[in-house]
Amino acid sequence: MGDGRQALVAIIGQAVLRGNIPARELVEPIAWASANVEYLMLKWKELNP
Repeated sequence: MGDGRQALVAIIGQAVLRGNIPARELVEPIAWASANVEYLMLKWKELNP
């Protein structure tokens, strides 16, 4: 979000761990994350060796 709001979302299970974005605004990003867990895990491992 370009307005300073943030959310920390778990890759596995897509639980919102912290943040200040209303749940209704997280529906689409969480759906994308849920459908792309493998990609997100690969990127996590690539960026956090």
